[in-house]
Amino acid sequence: MNKGFSSILNASRWIAALLVLVGHVRHLVFADLKDVAQPNLIDKAFYFFTGLASEAVTIFFVVSGLLVGGLTLEKFRVGASLGLKDYFIHRFSRIYIVYIPTLLIGVVIYHMVTYFQLSGEVSGHTDILTLLGNLAMLQNIIVDVFGNNHPLWSLAYEWWFYCIWAFAIGILFYSGLTRYISLFLLALLLVFLPNSIYLSLPVWLLGVATFYYAGSNLPKPHPVFGVGVFLVVLVVSRLSHNVYNVVAQEPAYIQFARASGLGVAYLLALASCYRLETPLWLDRLNEKLASFSYSLYLIHYPLMFLVVALVEKYLDIKSFQQPSLMAYLYFAVVSIILYLFSYLFSLITEKHTYKLIKLLRLIILKPSNKN
Repeated sequence: MNKGFSSILNASRWIAALLVLVGHVRHLVFADLKDVAQPNLIDKAFYFFTGLASEAVTIFFVVSGLLVGGLTLEKFRVGASLGLKDYFIHRFSRIYIVYIPTLLIGVVIYHMVTYFQLSGEVSGHTDILTLLGNLAMLQNIIVDVFGNNHPLWSLAYEWWFYCIWAFAIGILFYSGLTRYISLFLLALLLVFLPNSIYLSLPVWLLGVATFYYAGSNLPKPHPVFGVGVFLVVLVVSRLSHNVYNVVAQEPAYIQFARASGLGVAYLLALASCYRLETPLWLDRLNEKLASFSYSLYLIHYPLMFLVVALVEKYLDIKSFQQPSLMAYLYFAVVSIILYLFSYLFSLITEKHTYKLIKLLRLIILKPSNKN
């Protein structure tokens, strides 16, 4: 990948993580738009942009499919991969070096917030079975999410996408016992996993398609057209939610159609920009912000409840406010605190991913495969 395309991916990652964060903070700090008395244009624009969390998750899935699915498949295709063990070492290290500390910190925060009694908003499970189920990536499949960290549902999806992809690769590129085991495990997942995961899997696979389409000689749209189409579809996707973007149960096919349409539009945007040689403006900042986007995604939600609970208890600043200058300032301060803490959290977790990879390689892989 050239520097321009990598820069676009970095920007996509941190902006998507930011959209998830501000969406959750807005939902807790501000009243729902339907409850706002006479919202002005600024208020409506603010609610619009802070209502793009589900679209941000779609972007995450496509980027993951590209960087994990596409790159991994290509390494196996050209014979450059160290194998499935190394694949799982990378995936386990990437996920769990942040995930396990998040669960531990999350249970502490959960009980602290419960103690501070935040307007009856905190509910969840912290028993040992729920913890073990979350460690096995079974949240929202067999068990609830641990504590109240609801964004963890998408992490389970991500993990099972990795597993499905690994077993598919085992079938395609291995023979003998490894192929049969991969076939059995893939069939087991097809029976075991819920339909909701398989409705999201095509969006992840769009990332794989992006990898090969972008790098091919097939015709591609001009960047202005590709990015323009994506922005139009993004707006349509956002407006296709109910008018106030209140969380509601929608038919699965509507969610699938929305995510798939946005995923295809993002595919076109990325492919149109694949040959760009010049990095985006503030490229180093994009890279830095992207480097802890995963930590931000995992830790911000429980931490948000703790910050808001402390503010409510000791400063008497309430949640679910009407839009005002002070409410916007409160929203900004909370968001900045979460951002800074997530960065510090990443310095002791996400930053050391490759150290964990090297350690697990040393333990698991044969000496000839260490490098």
